[in-house]
Amino acid sequence: MKLEHLTAILSFLESEYELDVIDLHLLAAMQMHWDKKEPIRMTDLIRNYNIASPATIHYRVSQELVAKKMIKFKENPDDRRERLIVEGPDFKDLVKFLGK
Repeated sequence: MKLEHLTAILSFLESEYELDVIDLHLLAAMQMHWDKKEPIRMTDLIRNYNIASPATIHYRVSQELVAKKMIKFKENPDDRRERLIVEGPDFKDLVKFLGK
């Protein structure tokens, strides 16, 4: 892929989906778990991925990515005190777009 093409894609993602590099890293980390059918929690992102500070990760996931409908939270059926991060409707659209 040429850098010009990559730059165009990143600009499109920023303008159309309002996603920046940190958001994309977080979504990629989550997608790795979803593709393996593994649950992922906020704690997993904060402990296992050095994407940003814990406060930034928490804010981006719990506020921004939820508002952008990239993710949503679901109660863990095995432990009702815990919420799992699952794909949101706009994440599926994003994956379709990137698959082109």
